[in-house]
Amino acid sequence: MTGLILVYGTDFSQGENLSSEDDFDAEADSDARSGSLFFNNPSFRLVISILAALTGILKLAATVHIKDDVSIFGDFFCVIAGITGGLALFFDWRTSRGETEDNFLAAIFTKNRKFIGYFCIAAGFLHFVLPRVIFL
Repeated sequence: MTGLILVYGTDFSQGENLSSEDDFDAEADSDARSGSLFFNNPSFRLVISILAALTGILKLAATVHIKDDVSIFGDFFCVIAGITGGLALFFDWRTSRGETEDNFLAAIFTKNRKFIGYFCIAAGFLHFVLPRVIFL
């Protein structure tokens, strides 16, 4: 979900701000027809960003057991995808509220949001197709 929002959702850093819920309601009809009603909702993006980052952090505790005794770190790409996707959506949400900063991290996550989105989609797809492979 995070990857789809980052790739297909509105890029608020390009000047298309939805600073209030009234603006969101005004554009709801056109967004409902295009299927992006939830993708452009700032509150929905905040919830998804929190859930993605939290899932990525919780996946750090997951281990893969090999031959019953050896535990190694697994799901590395899913962890990185969840944390970076969550941060990218969080900085996008801050931009939608008009809170722009010249922060180094904010610049990285807002400028590369499409690449992060593609990485999230690829990590999810590879994890689905190859569930037992280490680091996927």
